[in-house]
Amino acid sequence: MKNLLMAIAIFVVLPVVAKAYSNIPQCVDFRGKKVIVGFVETEKGGPAFSTRDEKENPIIGLNKELISRYAKSEASVVFFYLHECGHHVLGHITQRKQSQARNMRDELKADCWAINAFKKMGATNDDINKVIKDMAWWPIDPSHPAGKSRVIYMAHCFQQQSPNFR
Repeated sequence: MKNLLMAIAIFVVLPVVAKAYSNIPQCVDFRGKKVIVGFVETEKGGPAFSTRDEKENPIIGLNKELISRYAKSEASVVFFYLHECGHHVLGHITQRKQSQARNMRDELKADCWAINAFKKMGATNDDINKVIKDMAWWPIDPSHPAGKSRVIYMAHCFQQQSPNFR
């Protein structure tokens, strides 16, 4: 039932949170499996996360409460989704217990993948500036670089079409 509700949410979540972007892609992981997207309610973690369920189905969880608190624009909501999709596309979710340095690199790679995907969707400089404004103040934590480092990297990725990392 949980997977069914999450699968239904894919058709409700993205159109509602990102009305301005009509071409948000269905996320498909590196194995070709469609990623299930759903809402979660928790105060732990960030506004979005990537994981797999007990059957190895890829999942993106979107936290409505934290998204509404941290994302000041629809562009940022789209970015959060694309960033988590990037983790699945790049195969980061298959790796268990990795070093802090590896986590940091994977976060930057997912940021770059998301920016490039957003660019392919037609994101403008204004869209990217909204994302950068929302992300710039984020503090460093055990698995994410500081916001200032991330936005510098994201701006670089937007200006230069970076390769899709694996």
